[in-house]
Amino acid sequence: MSDADNVEIQAGDALILVVDDNPDNLYIIRELVTDVLPNVNVMVTTQPRKGLRMAAEFQPDGIILDLKMPDLDGIQFCKQLKANEKTAAIPIIIITSQNTTPALRAEAMESGADDFIARPINNMELAARINVMLRIKMAEDKLRILNQELEARVRQTTGALMESEIKFRSLAEQSLTGIAIVQAEKIVYANAALAALADSTPEALLGMSPKEFLHFVAEEQREEAEANFKLFLTAEDLPPQSYDIPLRTVQGRLKWATVHAGRILLNQVPSIFLSAINITDRKAAEDSIKKSLEEKDVLLKEIHHRVKNNMAVISSLLKQQSVLFEDPAVLDAFGECILRIRSMALIHEKLYEAREFSHIDFSYYIPDLVRQVFACYKTAHQRITLNVDAQAVHMGIDQAIPCGLILNEMVTNALKYAFPGDREGVIDICFRADGNNMVLTFVDNGVGLPEEANGKEITSFGLYLIEILTEQLSGKLEVSRRDGTSFCLTFPFNDL
Repeated sequence: MSDADNVEIQAGDALILVVDDNPDNLYIIRELVTDVLPNVNVMVTTQPRKGLRMAAEFQPDGIILDLKMPDLDGIQFCKQLKANEKTAAIPIIIITSQNTTPALRAEAMESGADDFIARPINNMELAARINVMLRIKMAEDKLRILNQELEARVRQTTGALMESEIKFRSLAEQSLTGIAIVQAEKIVYANAALAALADSTPEALLGMSPKEFLHFVAEEQREEAEANFKLFLTAEDLPPQSYDIPLRTVQGRLKWATVHAGRILLNQVPSIFLSAINITDRKAAEDSIKKSLEEKDVLLKEIHHRVKNNMAVISSLLKQQSVLFEDPAVLDAFGECILRIRSMALIHEKLYEAREFSHIDFSYYIPDLVRQVFACYKTAHQRITLNVDAQAVHMGIDQAIPCGLILNEMVTNALKYAFPGDREGVIDICFRADGNNMVLTFVDNGVGLPEEANGKEITSFGLYLIEILTEQLSGKLEVSRRDGTSFCLTFPFNDL
């Protein structure tokens, strides 16, 4: 093969350009392609710069390119090819040696290469890669043609819309939505609905600059509206924007409008399309609802506060009444009753302190409840170690009160019976969510419950109350007497 710069093109389905400074390599590649892909024409050249000119002139379906060439290496060839609008879409396969570094390959890919093949070249692999390259090129060409056709249709449709200005005006004048078109820094169209929103006339609005029109915006938000409009005028590729804006009309009345701004092309001139919907009545309704909700929040807060205070009064009355008795059993009954009332009062106290009055975070409630019970047994905190592991779970008052009462009974029972005399011990409380269920676990290492404390044979009112409240929660209670006493209460979580 004398000079490999053959540019003769014969009939075929596809055209490949091969660029390699070694004529022998060109001969081998051309023979391989001709042998396995008879429907592919091959152009070859040993001169990279000539290859660039051939690519621009003949627009091949793909290029096979040697990476290392003295005059212009494969990376520079790719960069120049991709920089030319005529040749930027041509896919490239680069031929590399086996010892080519990954970094060099990465640089070649960044410069525009689409694929690699390493020497020695396998004819089947080369054919497969060329076929893939040609299929991608064909798909890209089809997509490019479709995009061009679509752009032509869009331009045609846009032109037709702009030509039907009379129809647009007829529809706009009948619209209840205010409409304006801003072109060349002034309003060139305003319909009657927009004028009515400003207590003005369309003629008075025509010719206004955007700055003059923005004087209708209430003074407290005018600066923000001007900044938003300026951003919309200057920013590129900004999508259509919507704003709720207070307006001060010509007659001084306050109105609210949702203003939508978008860019359009009107008679081949960039323009801004504005639409405004009167939402004054909706705003008034929203403000009324908001005020009503605030009043209800205050009322609920006051209710929780009064319930808590009333329960505190009841606790005080019971405490005063208990001084009339000396029987320890009666005094214990009074004390337990007071603790139950306080556990419920604590729920209302937490609701009063919270922003949401319909539910509380039970993890904040548990430590306060337990401290409250421990305070009634003066030496308990010195002998008994308390461990609380509570997950943050929000519960409604209908579940929080019975669950709080159950925990109150468990702690009270342990402090009264589990650690007689000066016995020391540990109480572990765990509260967590498990799927759609809540799980409350209470464990102490005290003397344990008697065997008869089970089912209907329970004689303790506290344990009996635990069972009743468990049924109220539609829950399940498991009791264990191994190495002390443990309760495991599982109940379904009610969505708030």
